Amino acid sequence: MLKKAKNFLTHAKAEENFDQVFLVDEDVIKRLIKVAKVKKSDRVLEIGIGLGFITKTLAKNVDKVIAVEIDKRFKPYVN
Repeated sequence: MLKKAKNFLTHAKAEENFDQVFLVDEDVIKRLIKVAKVKKSDRVLEIGIGLGFITKTLAKNVDKVIAVEIDKRFKPYVN
C-alpha cells in the first residue's frame, strides 16, 4: 500500500482543491472497520476512496460498498 501511495504522490499532478491523506497501515484499517461495527449484510457508502485501501478491505466485510471519488487522478489506480 505504501508503495502505491508513494507512486501516486510522485506521478500525480498536484491539485489545489484536493488535499490527500493515505491510510496505509493494514492493521489500522482492520481496526477502523471493526470499530465501525459493520455487518456482512450492510451496504456502505464511502466518500473519497482515494487509492481504495479501506474500500477493498471493507468490501470483504459487507454486502456492498458504494464508492465515490471526485478526484479524477485516482481513476487509473482504482479498479
